[in-house]
Amino acid sequence: EMTSKEVFALYEARNGLAMEVIDEAIEALTYGMISLIHTFNPTVIVLGGGLLQRQKWLAEKVRESVPNKGMDSLVKPVKIIVSNLGEHAGVIGAASLAWYSN
Repeated sequence: EMTSKEVFALYEARNGLAMEVIDEAIEALTYGMISLIHTFNPTVIVLGGGLLQRQKWLAEKVRESVPNKGMDSLVKPVKIIVSNLGEHAGVIGAASLAWYSN
């Protein structure tokens, strides 16, 4: 059992298995985002969570990858940004949905 912190430390130390796992996760996130872009045609995608706050390079890898793998006319105009809400983004989003749905 490992924490994400330990896996990312191994990745940064160039551990082969950790690099493979993280690269595969980046690829999965990239293709997931491309699917969403092709389906919904957004102008902005906001990534959130504590992991992206601690591993700033992760968002940059995704930003670099998405425009090179999707349909140019759809993926190139999309801005991919990181939320300022950090690891609390999900809780804040859920609370705002609950607050405004009443």
